[in-house]
Amino acid sequence: MFCQTRGATDDLGLVGGTFGTNAPSLQTEDLKAAGATLNYAAFTFALPPEYVAGETVVVRFKAGMITNVADTNATLDIACYSNDEDNSVSADLASAAVSDNMNALVASIATIDFTITATALSPGSVLNVRVSTSVNDAATGTAVVGCITKISVLCDTQG
Repeated sequence: MFCQTRGATDDLGLVGGTFGTNAPSLQTEDLKAAGATLNYAAFTFALPPEYVAGETVVVRFKAGMITNVADTNATLDIACYSNDEDNSVSADLASAAVSDNMNALVASIATIDFTITATALSPGSVLNVRVSTSVNDAATGTAVVGCITKISVLCDTQG
């Protein structure tokens, strides 16, 4: 997957980790005592040639918090649009509600699924996905960092 960001202070950062110790991940900055904050990242994904038109598409995340959970909440959400190839996009295809499962330490990392409305999708359809995290923390203790360790796109295929 290609990960793109908007080049602003609200970007999720791609953190390479320490080779042999930590895997690369998308992370927020340290948000302890920062109040309510939003961070974003975006990627595009082409459905494979084996995808069965109109069948299930799920965007799956492994996400949690590093060091401490937020004292109020930490949520994950997506918006997903199909590229209509004429410089326009479909309506938002992400039908799932915002997930609050992200507010757990990465040691017990959550699996968070978002089902995509796939009625008009076919092999080769390009999905434009924007990921957003919302972390709300008022404590002044140690670090509160949102972390996405894995993004997968699952779909029904044949062959």
